[in-house]
Amino acid sequence: RRYGIYAWFGYPLPMPERLHEIASAGFDSVMLWWGDDFSPKDCPKDTHPELARREGLFVENIHAPFQNAGHLWEDTLSGEAVFHCYARGITDCRRHNIPVMVIHLTNGRIPPLLSAVGLDRIERLLDLAVRYEVRIALENVKAPGPVERLLDRYDSPFLGLCYDAGH
Repeated sequence: RRYGIYAWFGYPLPMPERLHEIASAGFDSVMLWWGDDFSPKDCPKDTHPELARREGLFVENIHAPFQNAGHLWEDTLSGEAVFHCYARGITDCRRHNIPVMVIHLTNGRIPPLLSAVGLDRIERLLDLAVRYEVRIALENVKAPGPVERLLDRYDSPFLGLCYDAGH
């Protein structure tokens, strides 16, 4: 059994110090944010997995950026950008030996319609996840319908749920 925590726990500490504090508090695993929007003190995200491991922490997963997640379902350049962000996350998981990538299917309270272009993108992400042996965890959000529908639609050990008790 492992006890983990999200690497951002509310205090603006440099990432090496933050990970040290997490390990010192008795946690043995960590979840990493995989966006590029941390402060300059945090050092590049590609260094975070190794910094965590130096502290004896297992990296449970990365959390992909979610600010534009709802665009995934649109036949737009923004939708394609979200797809590529998630695909890079899967590739990064493989490169850093991280077993899971957490994603949002939407942001906000209004669920998107599950469009053909969005389902095609999900299927391509799932194909990549299977090939690289990385699980995709769909986080429950304020509009849970899309998560439920995709988990019902795809029966794959590489697609699951990330339960966030914060929402």
